[in-house]
Amino acid sequence: MPAQRKHKPKVQWAHQSAFTKMRRKWSRKRKLEDKRALKKMFNQAAASPLLAAELKWAKEHGIKFFIDRTAVNCGGYYTTGTGVVAVAAKYVSSDFGMEVLAHELRHAWQDYHGLIAWDSEKSKNADFTAFFINDAMIEADATAHQKLAKTELRAAWLKKRGSPVAGDCQTTREDDNAALCKNFLSWFDVSWPSQSFPSLYGDDMSKRYGRMLGVYDGKQKPRNFEFIIDEPDSAGFNIHDRQDVLRLGRSFSGANNYLAHMPSDVLQRRILNPSLARSFWGAANDNQRKLTAALHREFLKATYTPKRVNGRLKATRNVTRHPWP
Repeated sequence: MPAQRKHKPKVQWAHQSAFTKMRRKWSRKRKLEDKRALKKMFNQAAASPLLAAELKWAKEHGIKFFIDRTAVNCGGYYTTGTGVVAVAAKYVSSDFGMEVLAHELRHAWQDYHGLIAWDSEKSKNADFTAFFINDAMIEADATAHQKLAKTELRAAWLKKRGSPVAGDCQTTREDDNAALCKNFLSWFDVSWPSQSFPSLYGDDMSKRYGRMLGVYDGKQKPRNFEFIIDEPDSAGFNIHDRQDVLRLGRSFSGANNYLAHMPSDVLQRRILNPSLARSFWGAANDNQRKLTAALHREFLKATYTPKRVNGRLKATRNVTRHPWP
């Protein structure tokens, strides 16, 4: 039976009640303003086949939207475990707001399928390599969908004007797999290290994880999110299991998978590689060496346990590695 014909029961997000509680405090005026602005945004987004599919999935899965009036240094965000997507107020009426919508809705989809890793505890069994690789891949996937939505919206705009659609905007639905693969891999481009996605996200995640582990007490860029909860722990996908990794590439309908079209050695050698995690550890823009060394020490503590063998201390690996099929 085709995936799109299957009956799907109503989705209950375990932590969405926190958003409902916050929303009760808003004025009627704010609720009406948000409703109008979001409706206009959704109508414009429908010009993109990808965004139309995302919004259809969101409706079927109880996703809630709101306009964050205080958020800074971001276009929007998704809160894990809630099914709640926020768009920063300054971008709601802009073309970039549509890209934010595509990006954050993909995160909601990832969360629904258990693909996002988050460890809110100072776990001594944490696999930091897996954590950072998981974060890179879910961001690359969300950005790939964001870029495709941008291309589709641009093509729709040109068509509406009666202008010829050429270049990257001249795509068909058959080209989506290739476009998503290209967009996904472009996330890892480090041609301009200080401006690359791995550096930007690595800086944030290194500091975030460093603060959680008590090895970094410096500043991070303020976000000022209106909606904040203690995000639930989630294992994410297994970076050592190819089939589990490939779940990340499925379409919203479940009928397609763009990562399945990518050569396996590209994922294995370029993306699912400990060197990626090490580049994340070293990405912090201030106190780089200090934080890198501290996170590396924590990684070693979590990965190896000293064990006496024949009178000598020997490091024994704690984290089981599964060979790539």
